[in-house]
Amino acid sequence: MPPPEADSMRRLIFSLVLTALTAACAGDSGTAVTPTSATTTTVASPSPPLSLSSIASIPDGAGVQYNTDFQFTATGTFPAGTEFVWNFGDGSSTTSTSPTVGRLYGEAGVFAVTVTARRGGETATVGRQVSVRSLIGHWVGKVTGFTSFPANRPVEMTGFDLTVSNQTLNGSTLMLTGRWADEAGCRETRPESLRQRVEPGPNAIVTFGVNGLSCASGDFYLTGTADASFDRVEGTCNVIGNNPNCRFSMSRQ
Repeated sequence: MPPPEADSMRRLIFSLVLTALTAACAGDSGTAVTPTSATTTTVASPSPPLSLSSIASIPDGAGVQYNTDFQFTATGTFPAGTEFVWNFGDGSSTTSTSPTVGRLYGEAGVFAVTVTARRGGETATVGRQVSVRSLIGHWVGKVTGFTSFPANRPVEMTGFDLTVSNQTLNGSTLMLTGRWADEAGCRETRPESLRQRVEPGPNAIVTFGVNGLSCASGDFYLTGTADASFDRVEGTCNVIGNNPNCRFSMSRQ
């Protein structure tokens, strides 16, 4: 039988171990601590870098002076806060927060369009060309279904030649200068006017004519629709005071 001193020592050691284990499983207040689940932290994805690849255009490449409302769109990757600086090649420019802008050209020619996308210190620039046409130039036309003009000397008019050398804008009307000649023997050095209705599309509805033809008793007008490149016009004929069954077509030479 062990001595009483040894038994007392064993009880003391057991009590100390039990106290240590209890303290390890309790908080400062002595209350048992319940383990908590791990916290998940979400890291925000960085914004994609700015990139600019091209300029899309509707219509694609050709339009008509005072008529075609070009819609230009910058294509690429544009983070929030990107702005676009547009130069239209005719001396005009604009800045927008949208990658799409519209432009109606008031003069004919070939224009270099550029756009610069910028955000903070990032920039990128691309360009393209567009062609804007007018009636200025030499045209050859055909007439069908009209045999009673000029009225005072009926001669079948089957064709004509139109040269437009200059134009000036008067309100919404383009005033032309040039020369008209037809196969009925009529001559005129004052083509009167060209009217283009401004519409957001590639085609132009035009009315032009000559007044006081040398062999006629009235004014002669042609009204038609030009194609997107403005190289061809087709439509109907009209004489003041009469509406004959007449069609015409003309093409740029």
